Amino acid sequence: MRWLGEVWGHCRQLEVQSASLQLCCSCLRLLSTSTPAHAALDQQSQQKLLERTGLPLAQRCKNLLAGNWRGQLSTAQQEPRGKDEPAVHSSIVQYVAPRGSLPFVLLNKGTDKKHIQNLALEDRASLTVGHTDPQAVVSVLRAGGLMPARANVFAQLEQLPAGEMAYVDTMSHKHTVDIADVDGALVDQLAVSQHALLNSINQNRELRSQLALFCQAYLQAPAEDALMIQADRLGFTVLGRTPTDDGSGKPSWCEFRFQLTRELADAAALQQMLTEMRVEIDQAGQ
Repeated sequence: MRWLGEVWGHCRQLEVQSASLQLCCSCLRLLSTSTPAHAALDQQSQQKLLERTGLPLAQRCKNLLAGNWRGQLSTAQQEPRGKDEPAVHSSIVQYVAPRGSLPFVLLNKGTDKKHIQNLALEDRASLTVGHTDPQAVVSVLRAGGLMPARANVFAQLEQLPAGEMAYVDTMSHKHTVDIADVDGALVDQLAVSQHALLNSINQNRELRSQLALFCQAYLQAPAEDALMIQADRLGFTVLGRTPTDDGSGKPSWCEFRFQLTRELADAAALQQMLTEMRVEIDQAGQ
């Protein structure tokens, strides 16, 4: 990746760098989606996960890169430190990944001074990217002991020459993905507008009620409330709140995948599909 401002940039094998950084990549890993933070998926579970979504890992990684704008950058501490100080410095940074390409990461000379100092002596770094927005969805996932899907990119960072800088406007089993596969993977149009789309749906009480209804009608799951946490060209994933039988009174949040019969080209197509699903349920109840 490359970083801008103090910028680093381009990729040979997949490893990480940020938008004031340049990324030379050797591997890209996708951490398991929505699994308890302490658990790792076995090979059989990984295969089921792939079968459920129908998306290759490389495409899921690329969608995550294209659909997000913030990530956690980690660089190796270079200054003398006490025994209780961490060996790495980590913070949230902004980046851009046009059409899912390797990211350009912006490092601010003031707030990201520590990263810049570390990278001057050791260019290896990592960037973890995942759905950190909307916060309401992330909070629900964490409350249920789940973690949003995320991609971890490892890279050597090189400062991007000023002549290569460009302004871009606003428009726990790990899998290693070959950089060639990532370069050739498709990027869902839905991934680019993912946060705005999910935010608009989840803030609409009527649409959330519809999502709960879909869980009840199509999956026979007694969902009382639901949030959409992911959407792609082959379907969408919902986090549904279901009653518990243990007497604790705490809600149980379960993940439900809706695999569609046709591919979705964009956000408008998803909205149309949701409308059609509601009409289908109403007609079935007549």
